[in-house]
Amino acid sequence: MKKVFETLKLNLDLASDIVSIVIAIILFIRYQTITPQPKDSELLIGIMAILSTIALSGIIEKRSRLSRIEQKVSDAYKLIDRKIINRLRADEFFTRGVKIKHDFFDSANMIGISGITLSNTSSQFAHTIGQRLKTGANIRIILLASTPSPLEQIVKRSWGETTTEYYKNRLENTVELLKIVENNNKSNGKLQIGYLPYVPSFGISMTSAGAGNGAMYVEIYHHNSDEPSPGFYLTESTDPYWYNFFVSQFELMWKESKIT
Repeated sequence: MKKVFETLKLNLDLASDIVSIVIAIILFIRYQTITPQPKDSELLIGIMAILSTIALSGIIEKRSRLSRIEQKVSDAYKLIDRKIINRLRADEFFTRGVKIKHDFFDSANMIGISGITLSNTSSQFAHTIGQRLKTGANIRIILLASTPSPLEQIVKRSWGETTTEYYKNRLENTVELLKIVENNNKSNGKLQIGYLPYVPSFGISMTSAGAGNGAMYVEIYHHNSDEPSPGFYLTESTDPYWYNFFVSQFELMWKESKIT
């Protein structure tokens, strides 16, 4: 019965119309076929029943429509209060760890990637980097220099027991993989690697800086923790100030790096 009631409530206009039509048909048939014909009072009662049904459905529908409007207004108020009046919550901006889309670099002619060892990123996008080099893309990659000072810094910032040798091996593996990718693809583009003499504050993966359609992922590096690093996504068109800010940061790190 509850389901029937809910169905009738949702289709009240249709139900009231059907009831009114049924009453009208009954009155018409009785008036035309029954002898002697029904009294005018019976016909009047039927007409009043039709009018009452229409009026009642109108009142219920208006109340229902008003409730829906009130709910929509309440939802809109909460949305405005949360998104505009109150500050944006950090959970709505930051992601837990940076997960670069698999097709992020697919059509980019300019690619910039900065990080610490970039072992995961280089493995994940080795094929894409090779394909972009074939099409003539300009690719710049910034890694941590495998010299004592920056290696000791990253060991102090790392979670768990690590050594400078561990990070040195990871860096060497990344460089070796990138060189293989470059050599095996007969590249028409240009791959450059910069070695940064200090541990960066964040990692950047960006495309097409200055072309008007640039985009980037930024990952903020934490200290002595195994929690996912906070990250966020920016585009040149929607976030021009902060996009250009991090482009400038990339260029500053590039100038500080030893380029090969």
